[in-house]
Amino acid sequence: MVDQVLNRIVEELNNNLKRRLQTSEDLVILGRILDNTGKIPIENQDKLLATLIKLEPDTTPRPNLRRTGSHEAITNTPNIFQMDILISAIFSDYQEGLKCLSESISFLQAKSVFTPENTPGLAPEIEKLSLEPLPLSYQDMHSLWAALGVQHLPAMVFKIRGIYFTDEDILPAVSTIN
Repeated sequence: MVDQVLNRIVEELNNNLKRRLQTSEDLVILGRILDNTGKIPIENQDKLLATLIKLEPDTTPRPNLRRTGSHEAITNTPNIFQMDILISAIFSDYQEGLKCLSESISFLQAKSVFTPENTPGLAPEIEKLSLEPLPLSYQDMHSLWAALGVQHLPAMVFKIRGIYFTDEDILPAVSTIN
């Protein structure tokens, strides 16, 4: 599910940049900033790079009792996750990188909610994905770049909420306790 969500968002960003910048080239890719040798791969050059930096469960409690007529059934509650993605501009032309990053931020602020209705190809089990910019302090940014092993790049972090993982099995019905 994580790969489907991120690939869909990258595709939406690419469609927007192609339209806004009048290019046929995909300018956004999904991946790691550095390869296993600690270098920026050639395919990451002159691109915006979307990188998953955190995946965690949303701990908001949710009921798992479903009523159907006079019966009650316990269902597996979907595990809902949220993730943080880093969108970095890795461009040899600094100004071009800033322009692409700015266009992407504008797009994600204008379309901060992704649904199957406004995003064709989004997994049907996803009711809604919401994106919001995640402000990081200088210390947090420094820690992030150090953890990634990269010098600072123009970038923005977004939190994505609403990623569902579930098994559709229904557990046997239980009687109501009085």
